[in-house]
Order: sequence, then structure tokens, then C-alpha cells
Amino acid sequence: GVMGKSLALNALDKGLSVSVYNRDTLAEKEVIPDFQTQANHPALQGFTNLEAFVNSLQKPRKILLMVTAGNAVDGVLGNLTSLLSKGDILMEGGNSYYRDTQRREKHMQSKEVHYLGIGISGGEAGALNGPSLMAGGNMEAYELVKPLLEKIAAKDTNLQPCVSLLGPNGAGHFVKTIHNGIEYAEMQLLAEVYALLRPSLSQEEIYEVLLSWNEGPTSSFLLETTLGILQTKEEDAFLLPKVLDVAKSKGTGTWSGEAALRYGVPATLLIQAVMARAVSNRKDLRVSLEEKLDDTPFEATVDTEKLKMAYQFARILNHAQGMELISETSKEEKWNINLFEVTRVWSNGCILRSQLIEELTAILQKQPSLLEASKIYTSLVQWEGAVNETLIASMEQRTPLPCMSSALQYWYGMTTANSSANLIQAQRDAFGAHTFQRNDRPSSDFFTSSWNLNG
Repeated sequence: GVMGKSLALNALDKGLSVSVYNRDTLAEKEVIPDFQTQANHPALQGFTNLEAFVNSLQKPRKILLMVTAGNAVDGVLGNLTSLLSKGDILMEGGNSYYRDTQRREKHMQSKEVHYLGIGISGGEAGALNGPSLMAGGNMEAYELVKPLLEKIAAKDTNLQPCVSLLGPNGAGHFVKTIHNGIEYAEMQLLAEVYALLRPSLSQEEIYEVLLSWNEGPTSSFLLETTLGILQTKEEDAFLLPKVLDVAKSKGTGTWSGEAALRYGVPATLLIQAVMARAVSNRKDLRVSLEEKLDDTPFEATVDTEKLKMAYQFARILNHAQGMELISETSKEEKWNINLFEVTRVWSNGCILRSQLIEELTAILQKQPSLLEASKIYTSLVQWEGAVNETLIASMEQRTPLPCMSSALQYWYGMTTANSSANLIQAQRDAFGAHTFQRNDRPSSDFFTSSWNLNG
């Protein structure tokens, strides 16, 4: 695939000797010959025979699998394992579910073969020029491949490689999963900004607004990508309005949401981003329901400066929720993940690279809780009013902003000392005798009551 080819070219460019293998099916018969022609490099060997490929490698062999997540990985491992020797290192670079990685690592341990799950971010350009690499596995295996990974990785602002062993077994793939969950919400927030501005501004005007944002704290790779999309034309007409408004998704967004639900972490933005894509897929029903509306949506006046504040507000909370999800899962899995190291690795080469990531990295170097950092807290308080006004404008023109709205509701919840959850717990006790704690008694004590259910 594209990522595998780009990583191989990256390694060759960094002075490494590389062997590549691809299956020799009818549809993929020319993959290896074409790649050898493309690379045209004396340090490259190409194979369509798996045993010959394995035998071409120095021991301990270091093999990076770039295979579609799921059953395909297990299929390749089934063919590969019998050809390996004690101490060889397998690195899986696809977007695999972290529990599958844990299972595979345990199986490979029984074969005395090392297994590293490595999350790779950056797309084709990142893979070619320097990706962000999130490794999970044992230190012994990582130390053997560390010099190779550091050569091909992107560099942070201190010129350190954007690669790290973040924890054992599935830690690397889990961090990549949450990276993608945060990415879902970042993409959705940009789509919401576009949706809110579209009724009142031309595409050229939206471009000019976002271009001014791509400097300073709101600059990011995803915003830069969006600017490129807004400029793209086909036969003198903008291409974006011709793209069907149905957004597809793969497993990582869903897995992020599942992890949040499993560990009780309020990662509301990434869940809303996944749900927004699900809503987009109900295209026929959306069209049918809109046609039945009698009123014409009001075109609201959108203050772009306040919209920018609302965008910053939501982005900070999106990243804070993702960091909490990584932290809580790390505790449950006993991974001991360092959040500073996570954002440092994300600071270059990956889809999430941004000025915000660099700012969060500096904060996480000093303290693990982003919401309790004075700079973050002060900014959120300052921007709360702008989010309110932006959401009012969105309701006036019936523009759905699920992630931005979720950010404000989360903020309200997190800054409310006395919530209404006392009623929920009373309801649980009333119909199910689930007990409750009292605010006038020690928290270690639990009570139940004969609630007056009959009036």
C-alpha cells in the first residue's frame, strides 16, 4: 500500500538497507517490480516469496507489517511465524485494535519472537518524510529497533525523533486509536465552522477567514489541509460543493468511543464526531425530512472573531478529553503512559500536529491535568461567552454544531460543583435499591431509603 511504500522509501533515503515483500496475486503481480523501478535503489531487495524475503534479513530480523487491520494481520502472521527465529522482532504498523495487539504479542512470546504494536500517523507525506511513531511493547525489543525508527521519524522542535516506547503490549496502538478519535473531532469542528459560515459567506470568503486563523494558536495541519480543499477547483468551479455530504469512517473512531464508555471517561467530543458521521450517512432520510419543513432557516450574523474563540475553546477540551482517556486507560492496563511524551511525539509528522499540541506539550511537562493548568482554565473561562453566542447563531439558522455544543455542555458540567446527579442516584435507589452516599455523612458510608413512591 501507499504507507508501506512511503515508509520503505523513507528508510532507503535514511541509508538503511531494505527488503520488501508483497503477495504475488493476479491483482498485485506488478507491485514489487513497479516499486523497485520507482525506488531505483541499490540497497533495496524485492520479493514475492515470503521465505526468500525472511532469509534476506540479518538476524535478529526486524520486520514491519503494513497490513490492513483485522483478519488480514492474523493471516500474514500465520504464514510468517514458522519462518522466524528466536529473538526476531515483528512490528505491526497498521491501525489495529489494541486488544488484538495484546493477543498477538502474547502468542508471539510463546514463539520467542518479539512483537511491537506501532501506531503510525502522518499519511503518505508523513510516512515518506518523517512520521510520528507510537510504539508499544517490551523495552528489549524496542531498543533493538530504536535506532532504525529514530532515523525515519519526524523531529520535534528540539530535533528529537517523534518516536517513543509509550508502554507495554497494546499501548502504542491504543494511543494511535485515541489520536484518531481526537482527529475525528478536530475534523468535525472544522466542518462545523464551515457549515456555520457557508450561508452568509462565499467559499472564497470562508477561505480568507480560515487563512487568517492558520497563524498562531489556531494553526494546524488539518486547518492547512482544509485551506487546500477550499482552494481546489475542477474546470474553473470549486470541487468541494460537488462532494457528497456522506462521511465514511473506520474502526478507530468507534474504538475510541468504546474505550470512553468502558472506562467512564467523558470524551464527549470524539463520540459526537463519530455520531455526526453516522447522521451524515442517513442522506436519503435527511433530504426527505428537510423537504417537509415549512419555514426557511434564518441567516444569522456570525461574528468570526467569536467563532474563532469558540473553535479554540472546543479544540482545547477535545484534546483534554483525549488525554484523560489515555491516562485512565493507562491506569487500568498498568501501562504507565507519560502524557508529555504522547504529545511530544504528536508535535510533528502526524495529522494532529499543531501549535496547540506544542502548547499542551509544554504544560504536560509540568503537570498531568490540562483543565487545572491556569493558562488553560483562564482561556476557557474567557471564551465561554463566545461559544454561547456562536451556538445561538447556529440555532437561529438551524446549523447543527454537535461537537461545539458538546464542548460547552461538558464545560458547564465540569464547572458545576452541585450537579443534578443526586436525583439520578435517588432514582436508582428508589427502583433498584442501588444505595446512595450522603453529603452530610462520610463518603465511605452507603444508604438506602423507602422512598415515598405512592405519594
